[in-house]
Amino acid sequence: MQDRRGVAIIGLSGRFPKADTMDEFWDVLAGTQAATSPVPPERKEVAKWADKYKIHGGFLKNIARFDAAFFGITTDEAVAMDPQQRLFLQVAWHAIENAGYTPQTLPRRTGVFVGAISADYATLAEPHAFDGSLSTRATDRYQIANRVSYHFDFTGPSMTIDTACSGSGVAIHTAIRALEYGDCEVAIVGGVNLFLHASRFAQFRERGILSDDNICRPFRDGANGAVYGEGVGALVLRPAKTAHASGDLIRAYVAGSAVNSAGQTPAFTVPNSRSQTDVMQTALAQAKVSVTDIDAVEAHGTGTALGDPIEARGIADVFRKAGVAATADPVKVGTLKGHFGHMESAAAIAAVTKVVAQMEHQQLVPTLPDLPQSRMVSFKRTPLSLQNTLTDWPLRSGASHRCVLINSIGGGGVNASLVLTEGPKAAPDITAPHGDIFIFSARNVQQLHDNVGAVANWLGAQAGAPDLQRIATTLQIGREQFSQRIVFQAVEAGELLDRLRAYLAGSYTSHSLPQVATDWASGKDVDWTMSKDRSELPCILPLPGYQFGGEDYWLAEKVKGKELEPVT
Repeated sequence: MQDRRGVAIIGLSGRFPKADTMDEFWDVLAGTQAATSPVPPERKEVAKWADKYKIHGGFLKNIARFDAAFFGITTDEAVAMDPQQRLFLQVAWHAIENAGYTPQTLPRRTGVFVGAISADYATLAEPHAFDGSLSTRATDRYQIANRVSYHFDFTGPSMTIDTACSGSGVAIHTAIRALEYGDCEVAIVGGVNLFLHASRFAQFRERGILSDDNICRPFRDGANGAVYGEGVGALVLRPAKTAHASGDLIRAYVAGSAVNSAGQTPAFTVPNSRSQTDVMQTALAQAKVSVTDIDAVEAHGTGTALGDPIEARGIADVFRKAGVAATADPVKVGTLKGHFGHMESAAAIAAVTKVVAQMEHQQLVPTLPDLPQSRMVSFKRTPLSLQNTLTDWPLRSGASHRCVLINSIGGGGVNASLVLTEGPKAAPDITAPHGDIFIFSARNVQQLHDNVGAVANWLGAQAGAPDLQRIATTLQIGREQFSQRIVFQAVEAGELLDRLRAYLAGSYTSHSLPQVATDWASGKDVDWTMSKDRSELPCILPLPGYQFGGEDYWLAEKVKGKELEPVT
């Protein structure tokens, strides 16, 4: 594993329909119920059109909520900001924490690459520009990436990429090239998609793109259209060699990537199976991976009668052209669109997150709904079959790791493909300098309580014995240190959990602590590593991230003052 090519995924985070955490994301994926629903009533700009256009989809909760004070953003600016900027800023923070870093401990030459298609909030904001109630322009897509670079003081490339539904896949490819060429040392890469206005639903319904009965059936009989969804996700990428040398927790490797365009097709939004085959073949060649090494394919799979058969032919041709015949142990094809809906510019980042989760759980999740394969979709004479149930995912005979091919398609013809391979299965057993000290901090007392509560809930849910050395190290070096602080000392998991719960219940009694702990609790900076490099410390664990607070920020429902007329 030490000489694996490509880049390492060392951190990830996301929010998806009915899944605000990665554990909730897995629970939805492993289940048999879609996370889609009618429009929540609080989404007024969309809900008022719900009946006319039969709007149904995967919607995020609390999209107006933002911890503006945490990022030093004024109320007026927070109101003006596109919620996609706000959500991505918080998810990027969590992805950095998930990697065991803070914005201050990552290299300044960190790049930010984000796929985004929507500018719905701009539609709501434009009328306010004319009455003087909104003087700040904060709804342009470029700002989604630039906000992260600005607030975290990153100086690498910073760009928002719009190639429609392949946007976050192209963002990953672009980030990889920037890392390879030395434009940045680390990359924050992701995608975001919110439906804040009903216009897209109206246009999709009029064009017959949406499912008649609001059920997405990728590659299945009765597939009659897409169901759309929201999502925001972020990865932290680093060259694999550097990640290994730094002792980073490697969640998976992106061994290869490729991008191309479909060129001219029968219509602007009609995909091309040949170009999809080509981009997947190129990604495999970049990864130096044989088709026979592929264990699973994560397809785009939007559930349309036009697109799914074309994509299935493109995937099948990757195997046919390599001369791989049908087998008793087929390569499983899946897509998460049946669970969450089509997240457009966040679709590829969601697919990557799903693949990483499957690798870490060593299970393949079902492709919803459980219906017969469409007669229009042919995997005959190929080693492919749809993944229908939650199953264990054993290594193939002779393989040392799992390998997945991802296909992503853009509405205007831009295709992206990624090859993901499994990360290391075990972390080295290393003792931390202060492995029995567990520190928590926050900007205020309530968020300190919430941070302790999140880790207590995580600890209580662990099936096996957690590694306290790794937990202590993660809290000591992988979290920003704020003014509100508390320290716990424990030598086994049950003792730590009891003390965390006592604090949460208001019955915690402080006990004698080592001097280094009392110094830190009093506000001093201490060297928890005793000057050791990260590679000499226990590998971090992906603990829950900072528990943001905040308020709801939204534009006024009506423009102030009387109806506006153009100045003549």
